[in-house]
This record gives sequence, structure tokens and C-alpha cells, in this order.
Amino acid sequence: MSTTLPGNPNIQNIKDIDEAITKLNSAILTAINLASRSKLINGNYRKLPPNIVKKITLRNQIRKRWQQTYDPRYRRTANRLTNQIRREIRDYDL
Repeated sequence: MSTTLPGNPNIQNIKDIDEAITKLNSAILTAINLASRSKLINGNYRKLPPNIVKKITLRNQIRKRWQQTYDPRYRRTANRLTNQIRREIRDYDL
């Protein structure tokens, strides 16, 4: 990257600024692509029935409310829903 971008580019007008920005963006994207690896995730996507998905959504909302208020009622409700969801998924898989 240091070889593609000189330390102090010669900028005389707006066009030179745009070119320097383009070179900098290009160098950053190239560095990101060279340093990053993509990972393919293989496997089947699990399709759950709508009633279980609704319970999961409700549980997440209640858990979020508990994290905001620390009211023990929300935590108990979220834990109960977690146990119900776990049982229903186990029954669904059988």
C-alpha cells in the first residue's frame, strides 16, 4: 500500500483531490480483500413451524425488555419460553 500511495501526493486542483481519493479508496479495498477470507457455510437451513418462530420472536422481545429493566418477571417469562421452545423443537424433530 505504501508503494501505491505516495506519502504526500501533489494536489493542485479539485481533479487531483478526486484522483487521490479514488486511489486511496482503491488501496483500502485491495488491502481488505487481500487480508480477508470468505467462509462458505454448508448445511441445510432449518425451517421451523410458524408457531415456534412466533414464540422465539416473543422470547427475544421479552429478553430485550428484561435487559433494559432487570425486572425478574421478564426473566422468568423468557426462561419459561426458552424451555417451551426447546421442548417444541425436540418434539418437532422427532
